[in-house]
Amino acid sequence: MRRFTHSRRASLLPVISLALLLGGCSAAESGPAGAPYCLPADGEAARVWCESPMRKVFPSRQPPQARGEEVVLWAARGEAEPAQIVVRPARTIARARVRFEDLEGPANLRAEHLKANFVGFVNVNKARWGGDRTGPTPDPLLPNEPTTLEAGRSQPIWITMTVPREAPAGEYAGRLWIEGEGVSLPVALRAHVFDFALPESPSLTTLVRLWNTPRDQREAWWRNLAAHRITGETYPATLTVRFSGDEPALGFAHFDATTARYADEYGLRIAHVLQMSLGNGAGFLDKDRRWGGAPLFSAQFERRFTGYSRAMADHLREKGWLEWTHFQFWDEPKPGEMTEACQRLARLVRAAAPDAKIYLTSAPKPELYGLVDIWCVPLIHGYPAEACVERRKAGDEIWAYDNRLYSLDADRSSVDLRGYPWRLFGADVVGVEWWAVNKWTSDPYQVPNQYARQNGGGFFLYPGRGGAEPVNSIRWEMVREGIEDHDYLTVLASAIDEARDRLGVSGQALSGKAAPGRCARGSHPAWKPRRATRRCWPPRGCRSRGRSSSIAKAPTSSSRSRARAGRTASSGGRRRTRASASTATSCPWATTGVSRGPRRGARSGWIWRRRKRRSASP
Repeated sequence: MRRFTHSRRASLLPVISLALLLGGCSAAESGPAGAPYCLPADGEAARVWCESPMRKVFPSRQPPQARGEEVVLWAARGEAEPAQIVVRPARTIARARVRFEDLEGPANLRAEHLKANFVGFVNVNKARWGGDRTGPTPDPLLPNEPTTLEAGRSQPIWITMTVPREAPAGEYAGRLWIEGEGVSLPVALRAHVFDFALPESPSLTTLVRLWNTPRDQREAWWRNLAAHRITGETYPATLTVRFSGDEPALGFAHFDATTARYADEYGLRIAHVLQMSLGNGAGFLDKDRRWGGAPLFSAQFERRFTGYSRAMADHLREKGWLEWTHFQFWDEPKPGEMTEACQRLARLVRAAAPDAKIYLTSAPKPELYGLVDIWCVPLIHGYPAEACVERRKAGDEIWAYDNRLYSLDADRSSVDLRGYPWRLFGADVVGVEWWAVNKWTSDPYQVPNQYARQNGGGFFLYPGRGGAEPVNSIRWEMVREGIEDHDYLTVLASAIDEARDRLGVSGQALSGKAAPGRCARGSHPAWKPRRATRRCWPPRGCRSRGRSSSIAKAPTSSSRSRARAGRTASSGGRRRTRASASTATSCPWATTGVSRGPRRGARSGWIWRRRKRRSASP
C-alpha cells in the first residue's frame, strides 16, 4: 500500500474529522455516536439509556431527557465496534447479566460475535496530571457474570460487536436482554456493516511490553493483543545463552517453538532481540558494567557482543524473523556517555549484521545518523519535527510514544487515547510503543495510583481472576478504536492515490488543495490586487498566511464576485479553486504546518486582508 507524504496525510485529517463529526450528528438520534437517549426498556423498574463509548459514565450520572428506539452500531468487516448501555435500577437487582440473540440480516451475525462487560470502578484518591475527579472512576471491563446492580446507582454496560471478515455488507437487527432476579429488560440492536474490510495487518505498528505475565499464561495475553490489533510485544520468548571462550552457545529449542506460535498462530510480528539492553536514562543496567561475563567495551566484550549479535541475526534470518525483530540496547539515552555507548554498540551490531534493524527510544541524534534505523521519539511534547523529516528522507522509520496518556482519572482520556493514532497518521509516524500494559506493583483494582505521577500509569489491562484471561479497560478499548481509525485513514489514503492514478492527476490533491510548493507572489489565478494599496485576499481552497488551520475561511459575500472565474463547481459540499497546470504544484497555502504571519503596515509589503462586507449581494 503506497504511503502518503506528510503534507497530504495531514491535509486529510480536517476533512475526515468533519466527516466523522457530521456522521456522528446524523446518528445522534439513533446511535451511540451522538447524544445520550433513553431506550424503550426504560421504565419504573430501571432507567435504561444509551451513551457514547467516548463518555465515561460515573455512578451519579442521571438519565437524559431524549428518547430513542434502539442501539445502532456501524462497522467495517474485521472491525470491533463498542457501544455503552447504562442501567439505573429503582431497586437492587441481584444476579444481573446480559444475554444476546443472533442479529438477522443478509446472514446471521451470531451471538458469539457480541460481547458484554460490566464497567467496574476503581477508587481514585488523588487526581493527577490534569484530572479533577476523585472517588469511583470507571475503567476495568469486568466479565459478564452474575452481578448485583445497586438501586439508584448508574451501572454502565460495555457492548462490543466484532464483525467477521466474511460477513456480507448490509443491515442486521436483533436484541440483547439485561436479566436479573425479577427483571428482564430487552434492548433492540441494529448493526450496519460496510462493504469493505479493515486490513488484516494493522496499518499502525504497535509494540507493548508485558511485565507481570507468567510464562504459562503468555498465550492468553497474546490473544488479547491480537484481538486489539496490537502487532507484538518486546520479548515473547526466552533464550539460553552461554559462552564457550568468546563464542556464544545458544539454546534455540524453546525460543523457536514459542516464537513460531507467537508469529504463526497469533499473527504477531514485532519483537526485540533478547539480552541486548544495556542501559536506560538512569545509566547502565548492570552497576558492575559487565555483559556476558566481560567488562563493558573491553576487547573480550566486543568479541562476545559481536559474536552474539551475528549468531542471533543469522538464526533469525534463517527463520524469516529478522525483518521484524529489532536490536535495542538502550532506552532514552542522554547526551554524553550514554550516547557514546550507543554509538559503539551500534557499530558492533552493524559489523556483525549489516541488515539488522537497530531501534532506539530517542530523538534523532547526529552522532548516531546512519547507525540507527528506527527512532522512537516523544510525540507530541518534545517532538523533533525537523529532525524526523530529515531522517525519514534518509530512509529511517519514525515511531513515537507518549506516556502521559495512561491517566485514567482525566475525563478527556478517552478522546486523547483514541485521537493519538490520528496524530501519528498526520505526522507520518509508522509505529508506537507503550512501555507497559500490565506493570503492577500492587492490586490495580484497589490502588490505581501504581506510580506517584499518574493514576493508571504503567497498565491498560487488569489481572484476571484465578489466572484467567486479562481484564480489559475502557482505555485499552480506546487504544483499539484509535488503531482502527488509523486503518480507516490508510484505506482512504490508498483509495485517493488509486483515484488520482486513474484520473491522471499528479499535482493536485483531491481534497481541493494544490500540491505542496511555492509560487511567485500574486501568481495564483484567483488573486486580485486591489488598486494601489496592493491588498488582496486568499482564494477559496487556499490557506491564509498566519492561520494554523488547514482549511481557509471563505471570503465574505461582498468579495465573492471577484473570484468567480477561479472557482469550480461544488465538490463535497465545499467549493474549490481551480489552479492552472503552471501553478497547481506551487501554491504556498497548500503546505502543512504554521506559515509566517503577515507583516504590518501598508509600505512593508503584501497584506493578506479580507475585504469589508458590502451591503450589495454578489
